[in-house]
Amino acid sequence: MASLAALVPGDQFSLWVFLRSRDGQPFVMDRHGVTGRSVGNQALGPLADLQVYATNPQGLYEGKSHGLCAHERWLSPEHDLLTLRDLVPLYLQDPGYGDWTGSGWCSKCAGYAVRRLNEEQFAHYWASVQAAHAALSGGLR
Repeated sequence: MASLAALVPGDQFSLWVFLRSRDGQPFVMDRHGVTGRSVGNQALGPLADLQVYATNPQGLYEGKSHGLCAHERWLSPEHDLLTLRDLVPLYLQDPGYGDWTGSGWCSKCAGYAVRRLNEEQFAHYWASVQAAHAALSGGLR
């Protein structure tokens, strides 16, 4: 079992920069919803096989999915282990627009936790976040 120190809650990992809408168009999504600006759509690249923990990512039973947060403090047998590649389509089925109250994803932890990124994954993640922010603001930060 992984320790808490080896996991990053979803609210600290910006999944929105890697998402596309159902029609294949990029979009920005954060905990406040879709902004209407097309700046998401970064490639998963080396993050595709990143391990992700979530308690109800498929939405098979009533209740929100949790990673690690005040609602779900420890990894348990209730956590599913999947890859980020597998989580993205599930996340898009219920992205939780608005204030996330109607979403199947926890508003505290975004519903998932990722394993700590290695150097290559972190470099790709950081470059992707910077590219999305640059596109949103019209230039590099």
